Amino acid sequence: MSRSDRAVRVLGGYLWPIESVVDRPEVPLSRWRLYEISAAWSGAPTLHLVGWANETAQGQVSSPVHHVDPASRLCVTRSGRRYRLIGQPGHCDDAGFVWGAWKQLNGAQQERDLTDVLWLLLEGATTGGHGA
Repeated sequence: MSRSDRAVRVLGGYLWPIESVVDRPEVPLSRWRLYEISAAWSGAPTLHLVGWANETAQGQVSSPVHHVDPASRLCVTRSGRRYRLIGQPGHCDDAGFVWGAWKQLNGAQQERDLTDVLWLLLEGATTGGHGA
């Protein structure tokens, strides 16, 4: 089955599942953001990275983030995938579309943008905690 055979049509566009963690253990992510959502399937709010996956040239949403290493700029998700945050946070229309569709498909209710909090954490690790 090809990748296009697995595509799902949503909101006037298409989404498809990411490769397995074994096949793609790390994803460089630029123009990224961090969101906290509440959903019926989770007993507690979960954190998700949203951004531009450089290697595949498409928007991407992570599974729940479980660990952040500010020094290496790596975030590890529940699935075990590592997201390497490239550059500063930003906006990407494609990633925004994927995020909107992902929230709808996953029954996300409340959303909170925590990008600034993560950015401060990353900047603190870069500057040794002394600010920019």
